Amino acid sequence: MRVTPGGPDASRVHARNHSFDVGRQASFRDADPCPSAIELALGALGGDLASGWRAEAARRGIALDELELTLRCRLDDPLRHLGVVGASGHAGIAAIEGTIYVTAETAAGELEAAWREVRERSPLYTTLSRCVSVRLDLHVVH
Repeated sequence: MRVTPGGPDASRVHARNHSFDVGRQASFRDADPCPSAIELALGALGGDLASGWRAEAARRGIALDELELTLRCRLDDPLRHLGVVGASGHAGIAAIEGTIYVTAETAAGELEAAWREVRERSPLYTTLSRCVSVRLDLHVVH
């Protein structure tokens, strides 16, 4: 992977045959020209888990009707990221929370076991959960 300047508030990432822009480290604006690094990190986690769900469902013979994941994170001290004098915390992520919504004609216990396996096999979830509080709830929609 290579990263080069992509503009005043962006970097250009080149990974294999893909290129994409990464905006600021974190943004508190309503809109930006490209996703922030934090948004892309959460998006990568969400993509990892959604892909893992599809693979695990296929392994178990579960027909997924719908799958949606919502994620949010909280910085330990956003003022530290902004460079405010006297900020007492750190600029890192303090917690990640979310919910995965699954619709499938399968017993809840089987879906919970699949969800446990998805998390155990996820490279990003495994890495992040060792560093920060991660709480992701399974919500089965009937």
